[in-house]
Amino acid sequence: MNTQFADLQKSSTQLLTGLQKLGQLNLEVAQASFADASKAAQTIFAAKNPQEFATLVAAEFKAAPAKATAYGTQVRDIFTAASQR
Repeated sequence: MNTQFADLQKSSTQLLTGLQKLGQLNLEVAQASFADASKAAQTIFAAKNPQEFATLVAAEFKAAPAKATAYGTQVRDIFTAASQR
């Protein structure tokens, strides 16, 4: 019975630690996204012609998959660490 309680307590602690790390990651991503969006908007709207505008917008869209992949990797790492302890 004590072993089961200890296992449950350990699992609960791991889950809470993982959720805390995930929450922190999401907060950091939200802050970075807001900063990136502000900077991108300033850059894009400073374009001098439609071609430059299109080029800048395309560059922003190109960066999005890499950012999403990095986020996914970090989430996976958090869950992997939480499940291995």
